[in-house]
Amino acid sequence: MIHNKKGAELTLNTIIIAVIVLIVLVVMVLIFTGKIRRTSEGITEVEQSVDAEKCEIPGVRTCVETPRCNRILTQFQASCQAGQVCCEYGDVRG
Repeated sequence: MIHNKKGAELTLNTIIIAVIVLIVLVVMVLIFTGKIRRTSEGITEVEQSVDAEKCEIPGVRTCVETPRCNRILTQFQASCQAGQVCCEYGDVRG
């Protein structure tokens, strides 16, 4: 009776490699889902803090003194203090 040991070893090696790959994939999924969850929580927090009716949106528009603004955004003016206007960041002069 002749046994083919090479065939059995190849199958065992293939199974071991497949198990290792599955473990690595599970770990990667756990890592990425954790990061995605934190990112989604951060986005939700920013969405809640930014009101579409307000002028103050970091990196987009801000309230400044009238002479410092090239183009005034009148639709958001109500959220600025007296003596200030709503201005896009790109239109603010030094």
